[in-house]
Amino acid sequence: MPPISGLWDEAYNQLKSSKPQLILDYEALLPVQSVAQGRAERYQQLQGFISGRIDEIEKGAWKIRFKDHQFLVKDFVEPVVGVVACTLRLPLHR
Repeated sequence: MPPISGLWDEAYNQLKSSKPQLILDYEALLPVQSVAQGRAERYQQLQGFISGRIDEIEKGAWKIRFKDHQFLVKDFVEPVVGVVACTLRLPLHR
């Protein structure tokens, strides 16, 4: 059985052939804008992308897009957490 990295390479190459726009969109999200040629470069790009997203989440700067607008995720999460926390402090009525 091939190593898991070989399976990822195979899947990546198949997607690149069958759905090239998906790969182009993915590569546009990567912090390193050069196109990775080999397994090591793709791995480094993915690691950089993941690290960047983790940093955004930790700094509260993670954004989502909806149509042509961007929103901070924390702007949606904080009110929900506030309502849940407030609800947990209320006595239960039976």
